[in-house]
Amino acid sequence: MRLNLAALLLSVSLLSACATTGKERVRPQPAPAWSSADGRLEARMDMAETMLRAGQPERAVAVLSTARQEVSGFYELDLLQARAFQALGMTNEAVEMLEPHRVKRRRDADLLQLLGLLYFDLDRLEHAEAALERAAELDPEDAENANNLGFLLLVMERPTDAVTWLRTAVSLDPAQQRYRGNLGFALAADGQSEQALQIFRSAGPEALALARLGVAHERAEQHELAVARYTQALQIDPHQAVARAGLGRIAPSTQQE
Repeated sequence: MRLNLAALLLSVSLLSACATTGKERVRPQPAPAWSSADGRLEARMDMAETMLRAGQPERAVAVLSTARQEVSGFYELDLLQARAFQALGMTNEAVEMLEPHRVKRRRDADLLQLLGLLYFDLDRLEHAEAALERAAELDPEDAENANNLGFLLLVMERPTDAVTWLRTAVSLDPAQQRYRGNLGFALAADGQSEQALQIFRSAGPEALALARLGVAHERAEQHELAVARYTQALQIDPHQAVARAGLGRIAPSTQQE
């Protein structure tokens, strides 16, 4: 009897295991993301983001337009579409889309940074400065925003202020050559030519560094200094393209000689 009882218990256990395994095999699968409105919206926004990063803003706008047919506009969707408009050169449309959010999201650094860049493109430089400065207050560790603010101040012919922000950008991301290049131009515009040359040297060979300093002098309409730097660059590398182009602009006769 004991043997029969043990066999019976074993068979019941095996049947239970088989039943459990069978249940696992027929377990219902979760519904695909596209089966719900929220899932479709999230998928479309992910697609648009990927297209923007791939340099396909037209396709991103098409995807976002489809999303708007299913849901009413909200901040994240507007922000993404404004970025697509910016990539397409539709600057006014991007600003119109974002400005209604500014009051409620006055502590949103991403919104302020994008508005600052859009204002810059529209030559609304004071508005751009205010937006980028506020974004820097909210996110002081953002190197890209510090660089953009420094470049804006350089365009506004305030090189001393530009140097401050560009030094901040370089300190936050020393590996970014674009930040160092902008700092070099700001130093040159601020009359710190030797410091500017040192910065340019850190980003390329001597001939290119001299040519870039020549460009900085040329932008400041210091043509004699620019010609001297271009000439120095060509003495080191007669084929230096930046220097040759610079001399062609401001001293074509010197280039021929």
